[in-house]
Amino acid sequence: MAHRKILTSRQRKLFLKIPENESTMLTHYVLSDSDLAYIHKKQGAHNQLGFAIQLCALRYPGRYLSSNDTLPHEFLSFVGVQIGLTKKEMSDFTYKQVTRYEHLRELQKIFGYLPFHGCKQQFVPWLEQQALETRNNAELVEIFVKECRSRKIIIPGLTVIERLCADARVSAERNIVERISSFLSDEMKEKLERLLSETIDGRLTIHGWLKRFEAGHNSADVNRLLDKLEYLQTLDIPESLLDGIPSHRIIWLRQQGEAY
Repeated sequence: MAHRKILTSRQRKLFLKIPENESTMLTHYVLSDSDLAYIHKKQGAHNQLGFAIQLCALRYPGRYLSSNDTLPHEFLSFVGVQIGLTKKEMSDFTYKQVTRYEHLRELQKIFGYLPFHGCKQQFVPWLEQQALETRNNAELVEIFVKECRSRKIIIPGLTVIERLCADARVSAERNIVERISSFLSDEMKEKLERLLSETIDGRLTIHGWLKRFEAGHNSADVNRLLDKLEYLQTLDIPESLLDGIPSHRIIWLRQQGEAY
């Protein structure tokens, strides 16, 4: 399946980024006595630091550290100092792939983190509802990431996140259209179809005629406006047609209709 990009390059860099500013690290990366006890059970400085930074990354931004990660010096230093490592031990640090996987399995067991692939199905209906209520792709991705953190689910890669969110938005849009369509009788659908197919004086469609704005300067102008009002009243569109649909989605529907 082709990768469906819904984020800008800048947004992709910011999401799931390992923080290096002190305020964020103080919020998420201060290790407890219990954390340090698990960390100090590991043999060797590099093993301890690797275990600690993987724990921190699982907590925030909530993901697994891969071989592609360039770890900020500030991040390594902030964690390493808490463990009691020297500058040399931190500067010589390398995180081997096999060690990363071993740490990940152990951290999942100790702290209850879950791989995303085992939780994907329960996320789909939740994500579709969020797609209905959110206004843009970045907002949806941010909510998805926060929800994973709150459930202690390891956040998947951005490619997976973008595909899931894009699919959820398409599904939400289809559901909106289907919901509205289900409220329309066959007679109502025929009336709406005539707006686009029938014309006024053989040129302008009824839809175009209704949309054309005419400022009222005399009685003839007022009568033309009244003619439009009477026509709209004959459509008898129920007020409840858009109940439960967020206002920004109604704007989206209008824009889609104008584009078509």
